[in-house]
Amino acid sequence: MTRVKILDRKSPRLQGYDYSQAWWYFVSFNTKDRIESLSTISPSTIVGTHGNVSLKLTEIWIVCHNEITLTWSLRKDVVDEFVVMPNHVHMILIFTEKKEKQTVGSVVRNIKARVKKYANQHDIPFARQGNFHDHIIRDEKELDRIREYIRNNPLKRLQDIEL
Repeated sequence: MTRVKILDRKSPRLQGYDYSQAWWYFVSFNTKDRIESLSTISPSTIVGTHGNVSLKLTEIWIVCHNEITLTWSLRKDVVDEFVVMPNHVHMILIFTEKKEKQTVGSVVRNIKARVKKYANQHDIPFARQGNFHDHIIRDEKELDRIREYIRNNPLKRLQDIEL
């Protein structure tokens, strides 16, 4: 197997942009090979917060959800909206002020590292993708559109399965 040199990889981050500045960021990260190790989605007759969708949660989903919620409660200006899907996570990070050691990358790395550490300590098979996708949100209209996308993601996923 050929290994890609890390130095040859192009960074997906916007060159020259300060990811610690006060702003809105849309972030997504995946499980390794997009394996559905966080939850499963199926139709439900119970209408919940995500429409007619039932999530069968794994222990890792609960840990991931709790880590994001913990980040939200510790730093009230960080996590705005999020969803933990079977093989990925979407969230909006809102930084209300520039903080020296708080960047989009540091928040995501902390969440991913704590989830992986828990999995390792409890012998739960779980692998995550090393990188993450980020998007700098341009304005409030886009912020509202992305919030709606996150809220509807479980229902969209179910519709994709049914097709």
